[in-house]
Amino acid sequence: MRRESARGDFNPSMRSSSVLTLAFGGGAGCTLLCSACVHFVFVWNVERCFTLKQTGLQPKATIISSGQGSVQCVSFNEDSKKIAACVGKDVLILKTQCQKVEIVLEGHTSLVTAANFYRQSTEWIVSVSEDRTFKVWDIVQGVLVYQSSIVSASPFTCLSIHHRECQFAVGSSDGKVRVYDLTVGNGFRCVRDFEVSRFISEECSGEEEPRDGPTVISSRPAWKLAEESQLTAAADERESNTEIGTAVIGLFYWSVSQEEQELYSQAATETGIFYPPDQQPMARDAICGQTSFLVVVTQSALVAIDCHSSQRVCDVSFQKSLLDSDLLKIVVASVVAFNAISSDQLQCVVHSPFQQSLFILHLDRTQPPLEPSIMFTPLSGSESLDSHSTASKGEMSFAFLTVLSREPLVSESPLKAELVPKVKTTATKRGVSKHISSRSAIKDQPLTFHSKVKSSGYSSAPRMKMFVPKTGIPSTKGSTCSHKSTSTSLKSSTRQSSEEAKRQYPVDAVPPTHLKASVSLSDKPVAITKIKFSDDGHRLACCLSDGTCHCLKTPLTGNGPILRGHNGGVTSASWSHDGNWLLTGSSDKAARLWSVRQPDNPLMAVSQIQHNFKPSVEKVAAEAERFSKEITDAQFFYVDKFFLLVSGNSLYLYKYYIDSEKPDDVRRYQNNSRYKLVKRFHQEAAQQITAISCVNEFHSYIVLCGGSNKTVEVYDMNAGRSARTMKDVHCRPVHCISQNKGSAFVGHPPDAYDLFLTTAVTDGIKLWDLRSDKCVRHYEGHANRFHPVGTAISPCARFIGTGSEDKAAYLFDIRSPSHLHKLLGHGDIISDVAFHPLHSQFVTSSANGKLNVYADL
Repeated sequence: MRRESARGDFNPSMRSSSVLTLAFGGGAGCTLLCSACVHFVFVWNVERCFTLKQTGLQPKATIISSGQGSVQCVSFNEDSKKIAACVGKDVLILKTQCQKVEIVLEGHTSLVTAANFYRQSTEWIVSVSEDRTFKVWDIVQGVLVYQSSIVSASPFTCLSIHHRECQFAVGSSDGKVRVYDLTVGNGFRCVRDFEVSRFISEECSGEEEPRDGPTVISSRPAWKLAEESQLTAAADERESNTEIGTAVIGLFYWSVSQEEQELYSQAATETGIFYPPDQQPMARDAICGQTSFLVVVTQSALVAIDCHSSQRVCDVSFQKSLLDSDLLKIVVASVVAFNAISSDQLQCVVHSPFQQSLFILHLDRTQPPLEPSIMFTPLSGSESLDSHSTASKGEMSFAFLTVLSREPLVSESPLKAELVPKVKTTATKRGVSKHISSRSAIKDQPLTFHSKVKSSGYSSAPRMKMFVPKTGIPSTKGSTCSHKSTSTSLKSSTRQSSEEAKRQYPVDAVPPTHLKASVSLSDKPVAITKIKFSDDGHRLACCLSDGTCHCLKTPLTGNGPILRGHNGGVTSASWSHDGNWLLTGSSDKAARLWSVRQPDNPLMAVSQIQHNFKPSVEKVAAEAERFSKEITDAQFFYVDKFFLLVSGNSLYLYKYYIDSEKPDDVRRYQNNSRYKLVKRFHQEAAQQITAISCVNEFHSYIVLCGGSNKTVEVYDMNAGRSARTMKDVHCRPVHCISQNKGSAFVGHPPDAYDLFLTTAVTDGIKLWDLRSDKCVRHYEGHANRFHPVGTAISPCARFIGTGSEDKAAYLFDIRSPSHLHKLLGHGDIISDVAFHPLHSQFVTSSANGKLNVYADL
């Protein structure tokens, strides 16, 4: 907008009344502007007013209503032929071409603060009021579609509808924004709510003055100092926020046009959820299409929030001096209007009752990076000034990280470590050294002349079958038989390969929502803490709080070996890549490695930190050090070459060797399996590591660790160090991290494996892209207020499953923040969930010791 045409000529009043509300016409590129005062409602043609001003004539407006009283809000419909005006406790439907009140909507018990048309259904209008309720009207049928109960402690102040996502946002005077679902049949449920103050508090607080005082040298741990500093900062924040107005006065959904979104949807439909690798887009664009923003204006700031991830992308504080000038400051914002010039540009007009000027904030999403830039243009005759304010201030340039290992191992990589059993060397009579493995058994030697003696056969059992042919070995007596055998083997190999090709995960299957089976693991209610499928899908490991781990065969019937040996609750379980070994961690400060074929005794117990070799005399105390805290997580890593343990705020990487020799009756109680510590990763800023995730299905260097300090640490095991620290991932510590690992029966493009989920109490589920270090989407709707619940991504990467505290499991579409299905039929809290790697099945575990299996039709 040009400055010379934006002088103080736009005074939409015919008397000395103040302007009460403004609104631009519906649709991008519309030049209509509606303004209202106590006595009149005007409609202005902005382009025509510019033309009249240039020719020296006075701009004029069309009066569409008079004598109606105080107007709280006005809004256009999509074709800009109708206007909804909020007058008192009613909503008036006016026509823009003539002075006529067409419809009156009544029913609110207090002032109606906002009303908007819903474009997906042109007959619907959503209204909010100071009575803390909202209503959905059908003006064609003349009925009330929905009336909410009182949902807030503070009055509703503004409203905005996201027409493409079928959602609407409501702002209140206490600084909260609530997002509701407008989809027919979903009950107009609340899908998200957040405090705007947590996005603008840092900007409004201003720069802290340096405090005079002595230098403090503390011996407290780093995590303790971090907690105290956070508490101090929170107290200062509460103190500073007491003088800042956080009431929401304006909301606007800023998204791409319908045509552009159809192009994204068509490309996603043709190529699947993810784009082909040659295009190399970010995974967030492939899933979500073009990003939409929710622009929130309060009395003290403007904030642009990503609709998919609920992350701040841009903010401007009105309390600070704009453009380094004390005069360019909005004291208290009272009126705001939005104009979507295009899908990439948005104008926001802000007015303050204490200043004789308007401020235009110009947002442009085409400015790199994705965060929009902002231009301020005061309408008081001063020169227009430009400024850019994005959320990328001081943004770090992260190194390129990906889950798939694309670089070779470095020379000093910890992943090169191997644990090879020692070989004993003995000398024979002739002086030639002979190598005997420490795990090889002593074989029987002949008694006479070093040659075998033929037995008489009296002590052997009688022969029941005189001859058994070996049909699997080809005959060498004739070429015909040999050719026939070779042909048979080729046919069998071809048949086997065709059967393996048929074993593919159904990527186009419907969500598994039908209850197929329910299994109880014990007679008494015992909580199931974790469940984990093996890579081939033949077994399911169930960790119980009574110290046992059940290895159930699929399809689940409750049959399978029970692993007993832990003296505390089993906290985690991890299958080896071939499905023969199972690694469990427990609250008894030890981990155990089991063989499913021999479940009576563990192959190896890990209770000492360094190794389980015989300690030397000099280092008995150091090498015999045991874990001081429980093993909260244990996982195989790097295709079974290593395993990871978590205890306290440390992550341990171990190499190991399993004695696979079949022991005899004498050696069955001797354990020759060994392990040794390769590297220890210590998080000083965290009191405890709350969750980890790594890939064992293929070679990957990345390990993700969530800490009690609300961060996620990304470790590069090839370099043996932390590669990135993601701060403030959630408002609470992360208790579950789930990566998109796919399975052996389905494949994805390389960028798909960089997606992972994080879950925290009271903060829902967030989807992240490892390469961009930003949240892609935010999923809410399930109950998770105090008990940690598990999450999982389906092998096809289309669905997200999560547990809940309301005795139900939820299934989300990875592209939608609202849940698809709510699975009932449980008797207690859903502690963990898992998807079958081959079939479209979904398994849930509850705190009462029961499993539910859901499948598609």
